[in-house]
Amino acid sequence: MNKNKDSVFGTGVEVLLGISVLVAFILPHTSTLFLLINPMLCVALYLIKKDKHIAGFCWFPVFAILIALLTNGGGEVSQKALFAAVANILYLLLFPQVCGYRIKNIYIYATFALIFLSQVGYMFQITPVVSLVDRYYPIAWNERGITHMIETINTSNYASFRLGGLYRNPNHCSKYVSFLLAVFLINNKNRSAISQSWFIFLCFFSVLLTGSRTGLVVVSLLIIFALSTNKTLSKWAIAGVVAVFIGFIIYGVFSGSSFRGFEIEEGFGNSMGLKYNVTMNYVLTEQSVLRLLFGHLDMDLFETTTSYSLDCEYGYIIYCYGFLGFVAFLTFYIRLFQKLGKDSRMYFLVLLWMLSSSIMMAYRTSFIFVLLLSSVYNNTIKYSKSNIRPI
Repeated sequence: MNKNKDSVFGTGVEVLLGISVLVAFILPHTSTLFLLINPMLCVALYLIKKDKHIAGFCWFPVFAILIALLTNGGGEVSQKALFAAVANILYLLLFPQVCGYRIKNIYIYATFALIFLSQVGYMFQITPVVSLVDRYYPIAWNERGITHMIETINTSNYASFRLGGLYRNPNHCSKYVSFLLAVFLINNKNRSAISQSWFIFLCFFSVLLTGSRTGLVVVSLLIIFALSTNKTLSKWAIAGVVAVFIGFIIYGVFSGSSFRGFEIEEGFGNSMGLKYNVTMNYVLTEQSVLRLLFGHLDMDLFETTTSYSLDCEYGYIIYCYGFLGFVAFLTFYIRLFQKLGKDSRMYFLVLLWMLSSSIMMAYRTSFIFVLLLSSVYNNTIKYSKSNIRPI
């Protein structure tokens, strides 16, 4: 029997893929290496794969980004927007970066363990963990209008605060955990539901601790979808488990639970609703047709002249790449969805984050999203047996 086949860490390529996942999720954003390592890993994974084709539908957003760079609405290009644009072009042109390889569970477990332990460290004020996170993962986002709950922990009521762990931002933490859970559920769809339950529970609990409403919705839908399609459970068992889980969510929403994640109605009004209003206000007040059509890459201008950040994927795309970019990315996702296998389509549930956070428009998230998507995408395509690597 092939030893590589049974190896926990996988073959050489699988090890590189697993390390890429760990680095993408965990590397501190303050280091210079952070700006370089993701593109380097992307190129390395692309070069070692056998089938170096470029997915044709990836050209739609690439052309839109190039047009935005060339026209730029007659303004300047901010560093933040330029990095995101160049990274997006690279990731899309080299998509799919991996060919026939899945991310081994050991790397998913290790990545999640570091995230979850950083949350627990703040929950119980474990000094070594808190000091480590404070030193290597300082707050990097603009704090205007953002309440930093970490420094005002009320240990008598753990439901009253939000835990972002090493990301500091609770929404980012919840987003990355949901990405990991999505890939885990797809890769382990043929395993028994009981053997997966411990990891699913920890991911759900981690998201609950972040207080992220979008995260709770995404993770809940992922779990329900995975349970309803699990082939190791009988129909009655599936119906019972799903009913209990849905019942728990409904109870949390309508019982007045103090966990912020259950405050769904407030999220639509004060979070997603606010971001939608900010985006629409820009669309209705922007006087330049050129900018509306092709965008402009001066994010600093927007953030210094308004009281709020766009803080949502569709808003950033419309602002930076115009309506041409919005249509191009929409076309990209539709074509991609059509090519994904039935079981892998649950990964698209993470796109709900477009309503309240950034995916392709965030430097770290864009690489994570495309890398995980690439591993899921390639496992739905019929390659030669020499290309396929089992879990």
